[in-house]
Amino acid sequence: MPMAILGGNDTARCTAGESSGLLSWVIQGIEDAIANHADVISMSLGATVDLSTGDGAGVKAAFDRVTYAATQAGAVLVAAAGNDGYNLANPRYIEIPAQSRGVLAIVASTNPDCMENTGSGAACVPGPPSLAYYSNYGAPLNALAAPGGSYPLGADMAVSGWVRGACSSGLPNTTDGLPTDSAHSFGCFDLGHTPYVQAIGTSASAPLIAGAVALLRSAHPDWDPTKVINALRTTASAPTATLPVPQIDTAKALTQP
Repeated sequence: MPMAILGGNDTARCTAGESSGLLSWVIQGIEDAIANHADVISMSLGATVDLSTGDGAGVKAAFDRVTYAATQAGAVLVAAAGNDGYNLANPRYIEIPAQSRGVLAIVASTNPDCMENTGSGAACVPGPPSLAYYSNYGAPLNALAAPGGSYPLGADMAVSGWVRGACSSGLPNTTDGLPTDSAHSFGCFDLGHTPYVQAIGTSASAPLIAGAVALLRSAHPDWDPTKVINALRTTASAPTATLPVPQIDTAKALTQP
C-alpha cells in the first residue's frame, strides 16, 4: 500500500523533498539489511495504519514478521514515530514500522538552547526541552525521545531550534539535476548540492538514536538487541512536565559495563 500519494512523478516528488513509496519496499529493505548482516536499521519513514480494517491488520502482521526476523538476526531496529501530532493512545491506530515487533520508536524533543516557539518572528531563548509540537506520542509507542528540533529557526551559524545535519553534495564534478548523463546528479532535495541543512522532524531524531546504538554495539559487540535497547532505556533522562518521554543519554549509556 502507498505510504503517501503526493502527485507528480517520482523525480518531482524526490527533488521537492516529498518522496514516497510502498510499504512493501520497506519490508524488502529490512530483508536486504538482514541478508547483509546489519547491526542497526534506522527508518525515518512510516505510515499510520487502521487495525480495524483487514488491510491494516495484514500490514501489521507482515511488518511484525520481518522486524522480528531482523531482531532474531541480531539487528536493532529504530523508527521515527511520525510528524502528525497524533496521540496514538487509541489502539485502533498504530504507526508502522515504529510500532512493529521489536522496533524502538523515537519521538522528537526540542533544543534547550532554543525553547519551542511557533510564533512568527520568535527568537531563540533557553528553556526546558519539550515534546515537539508535531511529534506523534502516546503510551503504546513505548518510545524514547531524541532531539528533532522545532521553531524558531536560527541562522546557519547561530543558535537554532532546528537540527543541523548532512544532506547531499551530489557526485563530485557534477551539477544538480536529473542524472541523465555524467554531468548531473541529485543533491539535497530542492536545495541543490548542499552538504548540510537545518531540518525538523522525528526523521531527524531516529538517526541520532541509531548512532547511539552503533556506539553501544561497537563498545559491546556481544550484546544482543534486547540488551542494547535496555541500556538506552535504563540510562535515559526521566520524563518531565514538558517532555513526558524518557530522553536518550548516550554518554550515560556508554558507561554501562
